Amino acid sequence: MAPFRSGPMISSVTINKEKYMNMLSSLSLDGMLFAASQGGTPPIFMLGYFAIFGVMFYFLLIRPQQKKMKEHQELVNSVKSGDRVVAAGGIHGTVTNVKDATVMLKISEQVKIEVDKASISLVNPEN
Repeated sequence: MAPFRSGPMISSVTINKEKYMNMLSSLSLDGMLFAASQGGTPPIFMLGYFAIFGVMFYFLLIRPQQKKMKEHQELVNSVKSGDRVVAAGGIHGTVTNVKDATVMLKISEQVKIEVDKASISLVNPEN
């Protein structure tokens, strides 16, 4: 068994402690101002980066999804009796009755099913 040497271990612990304290001080406002005065990124630029990423996130993810949801809602609201539709799961049928939240689909001569309007994925008004 090797003898215990405390010299290098104490210095490495001290260095790690200093890095930790520097990291903690950089999280505070004083630390950010200190970093800016030492040639780091000023805090106002950091806020600008967050704003730019927020705008990009909105235009690339949130807005297209809202547009798609609005188009689907218009599609569902335009369903009327006689329309050929495709419901969730690939069920093809003809709308025979439209209610507030559901539609009645005729999928064969003697088979009618009731599905939610939200499950309609495609409307083909032509027979």
